[in-house]
Amino acid sequence: MKLFPWLILFVLGTTFPASAQEPTPVPAPSIKLVAVTILVKDYDKAAKWYSENLGFEVRDNKDLRPGKRWVAMYSKDDPHFQMFLHQPGNGYMPVDKELLPDRIGKETFWILRTTDFDAMVKRLKGNGVTFRSQTYEMGGGGKEIVFEDLYGNLWVLQQEGTEKPAPAPK
Repeated sequence: MKLFPWLILFVLGTTFPASAQEPTPVPAPSIKLVAVTILVKDYDKAAKWYSENLGFEVRDNKDLRPGKRWVAMYSKDDPHFQMFLHQPGNGYMPVDKELLPDRIGKETFWILRTTDFDAMVKRLKGNGVTFRSQTYEMGGGGKEIVFEDLYGNLWVLQQEGTEKPAPAPK
């Protein structure tokens, strides 16, 4: 009788493959940037600046209720990415009460990629945009420059290079 439980375990162990007992690996979660919120002093001036200088378009501009305005902009080249303009204390989330106006111009450093760097820099300079750096070279023939928006937020304008990097030494 003592052999009977061991016999059952042996039969069960050899009947079901070991892989059925191992958990299936769970794929790692993915993440992508879909929106950014920029702190602004004036919704209308900011929307005009981002439109005239960077080509963003207003997607949504509405007052949800007093003190709760919503302004969403997007790039024609990537309509899935949104930029939300936000006045501290004037939003729909409870955290808005903690956002102080003195944080405007101190919270961002965003990277924009363009297909015509020289034309974009010329456009920004023609509009009186303040630049914080000279153009400098990136690897592979690309280049970038840092500029400010109307509130002092820093933006990097990049154009990727077309040269392929040299193969790594062996």
